[in-house]
Order: sequence, then C-alpha cells, then structure tokens
Amino acid sequence: MSPLTSRFRRPWGTAWFIIEFLKGNGPAGSAAIDPAVGASLDGIYQEYKAGQQRTWTSPAAGKPPAVTLSSFAKYCGHLTRLGWVERVGAGAPSPILSRLTRKGWEARASEIADPIGALYHYSRKQRSAKRHRYYRDSHISR
Repeated sequence: MSPLTSRFRRPWGTAWFIIEFLKGNGPAGSAAIDPAVGASLDGIYQEYKAGQQRTWTSPAAGKPPAVTLSSFAKYCGHLTRLGWVERVGAGAPSPILSRLTRKGWEARASEIADPIGALYHYSRKQRSAKRHRYYRDSHISR
C-alpha cells in the first residue's frame, strides 16, 4: 500500500501511518516494530513526528504541519472504536501498548483513507464545509 494523501498539507495520512507502523513496515523511515508486541501511543506519535520531519526536509516544502498529541490520540481512538487497534498491557510500570487486530490487518485502503467516514458511515460530501452545514442522507444520491 502506498501513502494516501489528502487535500491538506500532510505528506501521508495519519491513519495510514499508524496502520503501517503497527504492521511493522516502518513507514516514512520510522523504526520497524514487532507487530505481535505493538507500540506505545507516545512511541507511535514520536515516530510520526520524526517521519514528518524527514519528509519535509526540502526548503521549498515549508514547515511541517503541527499535530498535537491530543489530536493524535483522538485519531488513535477512532481506530480503536473501529476495532482496528487494541490496547494491551497492564499499565504502570509497564506501558500500555497498541497493536493491530485482525480487522486492522484487513482494513481496505479506502477505509484507511477516511476512517471517520468508516466509523460513522457517512461520506466526505456529507461533512463537507463548503456549504457550512451537514447534509442528510436524503440529499445525497448514492
């Protein structure tokens, strides 16, 4: 699978990075992990930020977009609610780790490109800000 980009200034999608990282593929030059063990949320976040820095090394590319830990954690929460990521570990003193579930390994590229749509079952058009309101299903031809 290749990076899935969006309209925003991100070199690759956050969900794509998390899924590929937890598969142990080391996306964007990040460390390869053991998928059976998983990784801590903070560890994934640090690798995500480092991957952005490596990707945005060109002076013409400008400054990499800022992603806060709380925003990143919220995104991971979406993946957890989809059943793609599970938390394992007992907590202190051992860190709580995240790893992919069977469902996460089998997630389609279209779902990974838009996990919020997959979670709430609505299209990008329904939540488009172009008209500053949400569409109801009756307004969308399928």
